[in-house]
Amino acid sequence: MHALADTQEERQRPTGHRATPPGGERWRTVAEVSRDGQRLIERLTPDGAIRAELGARLARLRKQRGITQEDLAQEAGLGVATLRRLEDGNDARLGSWLRLLKALDLAASIDALLPEEHRSPMAEVKTPRRSTGKPSTDFVWGDERR
Repeated sequence: MHALADTQEERQRPTGHRATPPGGERWRTVAEVSRDGQRLIERLTPDGAIRAELGARLARLRKQRGITQEDLAQEAGLGVATLRRLEDGNDARLGSWLRLLKALDLAASIDALLPEEHRSPMAEVKTPRRSTGKPSTDFVWGDERR
């Protein structure tokens, strides 16, 4: 992939294709901003707003790296129209996202999407500890001598 400016066709593409609520404003649950300036995606964020936010993040990352849609689509083995739909928030095919993340060297993001094992702090507390049946001889009170 080489760094080129966005194509003229991409700049002329009509706007407003993002998944937005009636009235054209962004969903408030996505528009909320964390301390570091990132838009938050939360449990109650509507699916369309999540797709729109992820698409915007993808387009922003691609542009920051100086990659055209054509180059990224080719590297990922996707059509340019598919990439445009993803960036517009109108496509949610997992296979397409996986190809794009791999092409952008973001495979670690795939693993973070759904970790192999997740243990909550409450599960750790509720898990009984194994007992050997023998009292520990390692512990000594401060006023005891060994």
